Amino acid sequence: MELRYADDLVLFALSAAEAETALNILADVSKPYQLVIHPGKTAHLVIKTDPSSTDTIHQGTSIIPNVNSFMYLGSTITHNTDDTPEISKRIGIAKTTLRECKYLRSPHLSVATKLLVIRALVMSRLTDGSTTWSIKNSDAAKLDAFGRTVWRWLLGVNWSDHVTNESLMRMIDGKWLFTYDTIVQRKMDWFSHIARQQGLQWDLLSGSVLGTVSSRMTWYDNIRASTGLTMEEPKQQALSRIHLRIRGHQPAPLRRSSRIALRQRPRTLQSL
Repeated sequence: MELRYADDLVLFALSAAEAETALNILADVSKPYQLVIHPGKTAHLVIKTDPSSTDTIHQGTSIIPNVNSFMYLGSTITHNTDDTPEISKRIGIAKTTLRECKYLRSPHLSVATKLLVIRALVMSRLTDGSTTWSIKNSDAAKLDAFGRTVWRWLLGVNWSDHVTNESLMRMIDGKWLFTYDTIVQRKMDWFSHIARQQGLQWDLLSGSVLGTVSSRMTWYDNIRASTGLTMEEPKQQALSRIHLRIRGHQPAPLRRSSRIALRQRPRTLQSL
């Protein structure tokens, strides 16, 4: 299996020998088109707990180096499938983008317009590639905290205002712009798509390629915790074209009453 985007390509294999064969076939097929695999820009990564690897992969006379992580389309891929570094990086990028959008504090823009800009410029950078994340409890707490940060920034709420999270929830009528559940719902939608395809992606997702059960956290654990369903149950619903929604998932748009509540918040808070 392979993933292609312009001149960036990722090959999947179950062994070093299979990977080397696929790489050499790719080199032979590319040669008539004057395309050459650059050994200095190519690496191989083994997905396993132990980062050390004795596998050696050759492409012609060159040795392809083994790495513990690499960047692909802006996302960090690690040897142990730990997505915490990637999630922290994405939150940092989103925070930087949010601070650059100073014009969103203008009183001449409506709340609805500001939310549209936030979704387009900030949330798009935060959630890029998020459907592939395996989210730990600590990661979920960071994502929820960022969702609160966005609203505090829009409302001009500073730490010196002593506004608790409970007070903030009442101010926005419980309509969070972004939460951990937002990511899990996207994962659920992607799960349905992969379940209907029934290809190698499904085999990798379900663990049927390795044929073993790991005690470590898996990609599906977030969906299982939110739905209480085993993998087979939502798979059958996906095949029947039944839309799956996780428990507790909140829609993003604000109701009319919520927008009124925002304009009538305490005067100690900076005006929108």
